[in-house]
Amino acid sequence: MLVACGGGDKPPVEPPQNGYDATGLYYVKISGEGEPIAYSVAKGTSTAAVLTIPALFQGYPVKVIAAEGFMDYAELTQITIPTSIETIGLRAFLNCVSLEIVYVNRSATNGITKLETDTNDIAMGISVFTGCVWLDDIFVPENSVNAYRADEDWSVYYGRIKARP
Repeated sequence: MLVACGGGDKPPVEPPQNGYDATGLYYVKISGEGEPIAYSVAKGTSTAAVLTIPALFQGYPVKVIAAEGFMDYAELTQITIPTSIETIGLRAFLNCVSLEIVYVNRSATNGITKLETDTNDIAMGISVFTGCVWLDDIFVPENSVNAYRADEDWSVYYGRIKARP
């Protein structure tokens, strides 16, 4: 015999889905079974020159910029990366030929944002922004400039890493 348990009038909770936001950025759920829900982000259909990646999608943290996620995004000139981003994927901004400014908001107190690297890279971290010929400024929190410059992966961008204005 089947007995109904008191669930009330609440419909079942839908699990978070992959999808686009209003700017055209695309999000993929990256958490595994039993792990807290999190997302990666990629270009999707966005054509904006200036982008700010949100810290949350569907109420859950955006923790990763996908490998090759913004590759060949010729229109992109400036991007702001929130404190929630823990990793920037391999070749994430490869050949973003118009990219001039990157704002990385994660401070050293939270652990700096990691760059995925390729064992074939001449220098660790270099493939993330390869082909970004106009990239002059990578702004990070003032209290974290030295940590980013000293990091093995970020050090290839030493002269471009500056305190956020």
